[in-house]
Amino acid sequence: FQMKANGGMFLIDDFGRQQVRPRELLNRWIVPLETFTPDVWLDDGMALRDFGIAARVVHTPGHTAGSVCLAFEDGTVFVGDALLNALRVSFPLWWEDPASARESACRIRSLRPRVCLSGHGRPFDLNALDAFVGDHCG
Repeated sequence: FQMKANGGMFLIDDFGRQQVRPRELLNRWIVPLETFTPDVWLDDGMALRDFGIAARVVHTPGHTAGSVCLAFEDGTVFVGDALLNALRVSFPLWWEDPASARESACRIRSLRPRVCLSGHGRPFDLNALDAFVGDHCG
C-alpha cells in the first residue's frame, strides 16, 4: 500500500465507538510502519491481466499523489479513497491536492462506470457520480 511504501503512519479510525477521549485513543492506535520496496510498480493505463485481474490502473491523484483506481472490464471501478459514499458521494475528508482530486473525479466519470466501489461507504452508480460532479467536468 502506498501509505506503507511512503513510510507513513497507520491510523485505525475508531472514533465514536469507544468511550474514551480521542487523545487516549490516538495514543493507543498510531503505529509507525516500516518501509519496503514494492514488487510491482503500477503505471497509469497498466493492464493487470498478467496478474489474473481483468482491470487496468487509472492514476487518480488528489487524495494522495500516487492514488490509483482499478477499472474492471465489467464496468466496475474501484475508486479507493478518491471518492467516498457515506451519506452521499463526496471527496475524502483529507486530500493532498484539491485541484487534482477534482480532475480525478472527472477522470473517473469519463470511464462511465457501471458501479463505483469506494474504500469508504456504499457502492454508487454513474447517476450518483454525475449528480456529484455536476457540470464541473468538460
